[in-house]
Amino acid sequence: MKNKNIAIYLHDYSRLGGVERVTSNLSNLLTNNNIEVKAILSLQQSNSVPKIKFNKDVDIFVFEETSTKTSTFQAKITTYINSNKISHLIVQVQDLEEAYGLVNTTKTTNCKIIPVLHNSPFLYTKWYFPNKFSSIKSFLRALKMTFYWKPLNLSFFDKIIKETGRFVCVSHKAKNELKEITKNNNVLAIHNPLHFSEKYIFKDSDKKNKILYVGRLSQEKSPMQMVQLWERLSKKHVDWSFTVLGDGEELPKMKNYVKAHNIQNIELLGSVQNVESYMCESKISILMSYYEGLPTSLLEASFYNNALVGYNGDGGTSDIIEHNKNGFIHEIEDIESVEKSLDNLIKNESLLQGMMQASKKNLENFSDKVILESWKKLLK
Repeated sequence: MKNKNIAIYLHDYSRLGGVERVTSNLSNLLTNNNIEVKAILSLQQSNSVPKIKFNKDVDIFVFEETSTKTSTFQAKITTYINSNKISHLIVQVQDLEEAYGLVNTTKTTNCKIIPVLHNSPFLYTKWYFPNKFSSIKSFLRALKMTFYWKPLNLSFFDKIIKETGRFVCVSHKAKNELKEITKNNNVLAIHNPLHFSEKYIFKDSDKKNKILYVGRLSQEKSPMQMVQLWERLSKKHVDWSFTVLGDGEELPKMKNYVKAHNIQNIELLGSVQNVESYMCESKISILMSYYEGLPTSLLEASFYNNALVGYNGDGGTSDIIEHNKNGFIHEIEDIESVEKSLDNLIKNESLLQGMMQASKKNLENFSDKVILESWKKLLK
């Protein structure tokens, strides 16, 4: 596209995370299709060597500021946009206050701002976790969300949409959620672009009787529920195993529980570099998350023909799992139904094989071609 100078902003481009990975993929998708991405702009840089590879032809500019509200940041960003004639700035939104500070500062330029929300909007308006009345601390957090964070974040959503004329969500469910809470229709959905490693070529014979989880081991992912679920299933299906890839504050609790209860056929491997090799070997992938943007781990699992089982949390899990087609999706904390679905898949080989094949086919809805056309329309 001619006369387009595009930059992409994110908080810290050097970290290893979903937003950083998606930013690299988006930059490559646009650049490889003759839509020039001039720069990746970053508020901070925590790692001297970035954890994610970015296109070598794209400039990296780090503002080295603590906030988008400082006068020095405001001067730097407006100078950069004007001197480099940036026509479009794609803002990868995680922190609403940071995003609004950026939007408010750049409204005096001729640059079009495109905010992209990388999570469910409900993450910013409600307290998720169960037993909120179980302690004074939890009760106070719930009160603070209701009476402080929720109205503040709703005001940021409204202001960002007003200033930019739009908000992009990375899943259709998140789009509908944002429309619901803002009462604004200037919201659209564009799935995150994907990149799958071609070095892992797998055959059906590579698949083993394995269930796989990939992701952070934090409270919103229900890691202890998964371990307790497997504790029951492992006694009925001794020829199956459960592999957990990821790190986080819940990992020590999981290890202690597994050891104390002598749970068999479970691997808690922490962070690994070769996630794809575990995808190649597994048959079922599980995600019992309270909220997601668009869970990359499930899309990768689909690429490797895994049947999918998960919670219908807020955000994009339901964009990927089609109930009774490529897997099963259940309401949050309905552990009994999740257990029945996994039990059914393990015992019914024809059902499992059918869902594994349907999982790969569902990826057509997430093709680069579809995503690219959406971005072309937005960047006109």
